[in-house]
Amino acid sequence: MLLTKERNGSKMMEYLISVIEIGLACSTESPKDRMSIDVVLRELHLVKNNILKKERSKVLTGKYYVVDSGYQNMPGFLTPYKGERYHLSLFRGRRRLPTKEEEWFNYHHSSLRNVIERYFGALKARFPILKQMPKGFSVRTQKYLPTACCTVHNFIRMHDKNDAVFKFYNKEDLIVESEQGRKSSSQQINVTPAQLREMARVRNTIARQIFNSQRL
Repeated sequence: MLLTKERNGSKMMEYLISVIEIGLACSTESPKDRMSIDVVLRELHLVKNNILKKERSKVLTGKYYVVDSGYQNMPGFLTPYKGERYHLSLFRGRRRLPTKEEEWFNYHHSSLRNVIERYFGALKARFPILKQMPKGFSVRTQKYLPTACCTVHNFIRMHDKNDAVFKFYNKEDLIVESEQGRKSSSQQINVTPAQLREMARVRNTIARQIFNSQRL
């Protein structure tokens, strides 16, 4: 663990040194010796891409992103069982409760995702502009709107416990289905058969534990 931290720290130090070197190359005494803006941008993009590549490569052991069936059930990503009931509305009613391991897993998977959908539902209900961005807004303006909306949204959350939007979306029995029409990424991800088998084993183990807990 210590060696890993040291390697991560040394890598970030390399990136920092690269940025400092670019800054020094831009501030030489003679203008003709200074790095051109085109080269500066290219070098900074390389540093940024290296950092982003490093962050994307992180997969936390024993922790998973809860994702829909548009993804593969691969390391770091936990998907529902295909061909089984999934949406919470399909489990409503005493006679429609889950009956087997795969359905119990899908029920809890869907319940977790519904919490996130409720959060974004509250945000979009308060700020409809997030659903349909006005055409007259420049890209530069658009990029600040989500941050501004989230800031106001969180301020209200902190200072108004009786806010009507939060009270509505805080109901645990509220079902907010994900928006339809989203297309899954067609990007091919290199996952080995061994990794797929391991994640299938992980999902089956979790499903079995959930199922057994219902029988106690």
